[in-house]
Amino acid sequence: MTSEPEFLDVVDADDRVIGRATREAVHRDHLMHRGVHVLVVNTLDEILVQIRSQHLPNHPGRLDASAGGHVISGENYQTAACRELLEELGCHDSGLDYVCLYDGFSARQLEKRALYVHRCDGPFTPDPEAVAGVTFMAPQALVETFSRRAWECTEGFMRSVSLFFDHQAMQGASTPVWRWREAPDREPVWGMQGEAASQSFRDPTSKS
Repeated sequence: MTSEPEFLDVVDADDRVIGRATREAVHRDHLMHRGVHVLVVNTLDEILVQIRSQHLPNHPGRLDASAGGHVISGENYQTAACRELLEELGCHDSGLDYVCLYDGFSARQLEKRALYVHRCDGPFTPDPEAVAGVTFMAPQALVETFSRRAWECTEGFMRSVSLFFDHQAMQGASTPVWRWREAPDREPVWGMQGEAASQSFRDPTSKS
């Protein structure tokens, strides 16, 4: 028995829906679509890091955002973020703080990605098929990991954390000095200095 294909909305540079395609077609043809990342932050301001399952076809075993995935056709960003929290971590609380919307580029996909923060200390029940484990890490420990062992992390996770740090700094919070920046060919450049990635702070969560 084969599962039904998952359809995603195809969007333009302004995040307007211009079509619909299967997940496979979106990745194969490098079509811009929508996705979400959620960073779970505890009362100590540590970030929950997901260790991806070794059985996943993409980035097995790498460190990743607490939860994340595609926005299914017809969903809005916030609904997708709540769904991913439940599916990947077993979190039923839908309390989310919007951070930003940014363009996520990689060799595999072109994505409009909404970033949220969920304040929670746990407990968590990770999906064993997708998640090998989870652990809280202090911001400075994450910075050291990104700077010295970037290959252990997904690019999207590092970029989301960088944007979260930027957002926190704008709110007056003390954050580590680490920024994501991109070379002109969109290849990532890692380091402790550099320009922050371009971003939009408009909240898209009510959009379909």
